Amino acid sequence: MTARSAPPADPSARAATRAPDAGTRRSGRWPALSLLLLGAMVACAGPAPEPPRPTPTPPPATVQERVRQEPWLARFWTQLSQAQRRRVTQRARRAEPPVTAAAEVPAYWDGLGLRERSALVFGGGRR
Repeated sequence: MTARSAPPADPSARAATRAPDAGTRRSGRWPALSLLLLGAMVACAGPAPEPPRPTPTPPPATVQERVRQEPWLARFWTQLSQAQRRRVTQRARRAEPPVTAAAEVPAYWDGLGLRERSALVFGGGRR
């Protein structure tokens, strides 16, 4: 058996005799502990407040304002996009009197004035 030497009485000498990785093992606990505390603080904080909702813009008051916002209302049938044509066709089928044949919708659209087009697409409450 080998003889052990007695630990030095001086604390600074004791630190010199430690293994080089002895101090790093203890510091490995702090990141885990800090993550645990951070998770607890987030859980206690509650849900984040909702951002303020934007206020809706009022509908245009006149047909001229509507045409400025929706310039496609002034276009001929051949100039409309496919989505705009579908929208007009759906509204024309619900109109009074309804346009039932798909072939009649282009002539119906081109024959309407701006006021009638606006009323057809967006409802009848426009001036």
